[in-house]
Amino acid sequence: YHEMTGLLPIETSFENPKLHLGYREISLKRDGILGNSGKGFKGHEFHYCQVSSSDSVECLFDVTDAKGKNFSEVGCKVDSVMGSFVHIIDSV
Repeated sequence: YHEMTGLLPIETSFENPKLHLGYREISLKRDGILGNSGKGFKGHEFHYCQVSSSDSVECLFDVTDAKGKNFSEVGCKVDSVMGSFVHIIDSV
């Protein structure tokens, strides 16, 4: 267990590691510093941990994989702080 900064009210766990790997197409759920709602990006995801709990966070992106399969909402935003396992490569 590693104490984090507490900027986002989430906890992650490696208890049941599962590889999340691949290219993603993401779009913003709401207007913000990255652009207006619906703005699209291409990204990449590579991690093993899972979000184990989150306290009423606002989801950041709608996500599909490179084949168009829908994923659950990804990332979170609290005020001006944003975080996601998806690394943005470029806008579309």
